[in-house]
Amino acid sequence: MIKAFLLIMPLFAELNFGGKLELYNRYLMGDSARWTLNRAEFTLNTEADLGDHLHIRVENTFTSENFPVIFSSFDLTEEEKVDPVTFSLGEAYADIYGFLLPDLDLRIGRQIINWGTADKINPTSNFNPYDLSDFLSFGDRLPVNAIRAFFNLDPLNLELGFVPVFKPSLIPVNEYTERLFSPQGVENFTSFTELPDRNLSNSSLGAKISGNFHGWDLSLSFYRGQMKFPVPDSIFVVPGDRVIYYAGFPKFRVLGFDFAGSIFKAGLWGELGIFFPDKHILKTVTECDTILKNFYVKYVFGTDYTFKDGTYFNFQFIHGFFNEFGDSLHDYITFRVERKFWNDRLKVAPLGIALEVSDWSKSGKNYGYILNPSITFRPYDNLEIDAGSFIIDGRGKNMLSRIKDVDEVYLKFKISY
Repeated sequence: MIKAFLLIMPLFAELNFGGKLELYNRYLMGDSARWTLNRAEFTLNTEADLGDHLHIRVENTFTSENFPVIFSSFDLTEEEKVDPVTFSLGEAYADIYGFLLPDLDLRIGRQIINWGTADKINPTSNFNPYDLSDFLSFGDRLPVNAIRAFFNLDPLNLELGFVPVFKPSLIPVNEYTERLFSPQGVENFTSFTELPDRNLSNSSLGAKISGNFHGWDLSLSFYRGQMKFPVPDSIFVVPGDRVIYYAGFPKFRVLGFDFAGSIFKAGLWGELGIFFPDKHILKTVTECDTILKNFYVKYVFGTDYTFKDGTYFNFQFIHGFFNEFGDSLHDYITFRVERKFWNDRLKVAPLGIALEVSDWSKSGKNYGYILNPSITFRPYDNLEIDAGSFIIDGRGKNMLSRIKDVDEVYLKFKISY
């Protein structure tokens, strides 16, 4: 299909190509030292204008993890197990300009709907599930099949979005899986997760109105859909002390507001999402506990600034991570300092930190953090070499303390074209 597409498209339009070739290696330190990532990835992005009213974009990615999947000598005869290579389709959509009305544009197809102004953590952006196949790249999203409409109502802009079929988030298959996405403190368990029915009542929809006022970008949005991470429905203990864990994806609605602008050359941004979940009851053998009922609020506020000597800093305060809900929201602080040298060929980031606090009244016993110092070198315009580490520690009951001994170093080569 892809070959046919590439052969036919030149008959109608001039194709524009872009993408990257990337090699990414990560090594786990400590007693369980080993390579955890050995990825070679080739991405091909194709765009074309089909006349004055149509534009298409397709992203294709070929990935080799280069970790053979061998369980017997017979597996050595199968190339897909000795040298597994996967293909994934990223965004693949068409833009239709001036559809029936001069001020109405459509985007149809597989796409990522980015709402919000904050870095990576966006409580007002809820259409797309998260791609946590690499947990340390949190913030990545999976595209969904969607229809979007854009109305120019000068000086305002109205956007409508519709996703017919629900898609859950992708969680990692590595040392992070059991620590982060299993019942805390439970080792012997079996989980069952039920997806929503594929009917119209479980489709997602949203609307956003935005505009620029005196140099500030402002927007107000509404979303209705399902949570992208499973929420427990019932937990039972069976003979042998095995825990049976059932989960689903409750519906919720989100009223969102965001802003972005600057004061005295310092960038400022913020997002606030008010979540209204459907009532959700957790059942156990002895009792029923309503774990979702009342509204709750997630928000992000951030700032960045570049000093005269070229030093750049970025700060964010986050209340509520993307997989948290109800009364279980924690606070997070991210802070990063960078400095560029040699006509921006060398970038040093000695301080990069993400701090989690689950209880400020006992912050000395309930915290977690990730340190991410790094150095990036660009010997040529299209080549980037990145080296750094992830150092994780914590205490108490919080997300980062559960992975506190997963410390890694990494090296990445990326060629863009």
